[in-house]
Amino acid sequence: MIFFFNLVVTHWSAAVKNHLLEGYTTEKLQNQTVKSCQAICDIRPHCKSIEFHNSKSCNLNDASSESVKLTPNSLFDYYEKVLKCQ
Repeated sequence: MIFFFNLVVTHWSAAVKNHLLEGYTTEKLQNQTVKSCQAICDIRPHCKSIEFHNSKSCNLNDASSESVKLTPNSLFDYYEKVLKCQ
């Protein structure tokens, strides 16, 4: 008997500076870093992207730029989950 397993690994896109997804925030976090926001998003099943605010807060989103157009905003940088099977 042969078993095949696909491991899904989460990577993060490079920052899209000065952009966000308007209207898709499901959770707001304070006193965070980009890495801590990404780690929290990784364990939230609904989370597909984050917006990092220059005041060290972030928004977790249930949408990504695949389905929603990014909006220019000088206060946020946008990051998106990229899932890859290995």
